[in-house]
Amino acid sequence: MKTVIKIVLKTSILLIICLFSSSVQAHIATSANDFVAGFTHPWLGIDHLFVAMAIGAWSALQMDRKFRWLPVIFLLSLSCGLLLSTIAVNWLGMEIAIILSIMVCILLVSLQLQLSLAAAILLTGTFGLFQGNIHAVALQMTNVASFIGLFLASSLMLLVSWQLTRIAQTIRIKQQWCNGLAFLGVTSLLLSVAG
Repeated sequence: MKTVIKIVLKTSILLIICLFSSSVQAHIATSANDFVAGFTHPWLGIDHLFVAMAIGAWSALQMDRKFRWLPVIFLLSLSCGLLLSTIAVNWLGMEIAIILSIMVCILLVSLQLQLSLAAAILLTGTFGLFQGNIHAVALQMTNVASFIGLFLASSLMLLVSWQLTRIAQTIRIKQQWCNGLAFLGVTSLLLSVAG
């Protein structure tokens, strides 16, 4: 019972912090086009932070070593989404696609799902395309510096999440780590729907 109360309290505190954060919505258009804007933009959007961390964690949770390439697939797809947006390929309903990707990532991490490699590549690639497209549009990217900043920030998110998941597995707190990520996902989902 005490554990449940602690979880509820921690969840409430985090939710209150997120709700009163001034930079919850990452998809607000800005015209800042430099490395710093590209690097900081994904850290300010809880949806990108969660999806990248979920992909990093989920790839580390897979039994087969082939799945370790999922973060690379995400980054390549993110790059494709960024590039496609520069040639005026902006998909309608992108916010809905982001919300759906958050929902799927919550399931992948919280249930620690084991999918086929083909399905994992398809999901990861699709999520990368969504994230790349929407963030390029939001940043109004017109130069390489902002692209590099976004790419490096995303790479760092994936790497940190992958490594923290491996550590959580080693010290036997994998389920708690996955639950924490899933909570971040639910918070991201609520904020995306409310925003």
